[in-house]
Amino acid sequence: MIINLHLKIVLLVFTLIFFAYVIRMIVNKKLLLKYTLVWFFASIVLIVLAMFDKISMWLANVLRIETPINAVIVAVFAFVLLILFALTVTISKNVEQIRELTQEVALLRKAAGATRARPTKEVDDK
Repeated sequence: MIINLHLKIVLLVFTLIFFAYVIRMIVNKKLLLKYTLVWFFASIVLIVLAMFDKISMWLANVLRIETPINAVIVAVFAFVLLILFALTVTISKNVEQIRELTQEVALLRKAAGATRARPTKEVDDK
């Protein structure tokens, strides 16, 4: 069973629109390039799976899935899970860095406040 031509066109159009949107976000500096490379790769794989029936049929046979379009959906789901996991790792690292920076700022403020609050000892020359 091959993927319907109408479905191929829909997948291609939506993937190209998404691809253009990601590029626009990079140009507007709303996304860092290093975080978008995975999205580019996923888009390219989706285009290849949708456009070339033999690849999607091979994937369906390997995964023991009845229809190629279901194999494409499984591949998309797998990519989304990988991206979600990568973003979770990034968020975890950022939370730890924020915690450490917050502690450093608190210590610096405490040290600066203690320095300002100390009365200076004046030497009496009398």
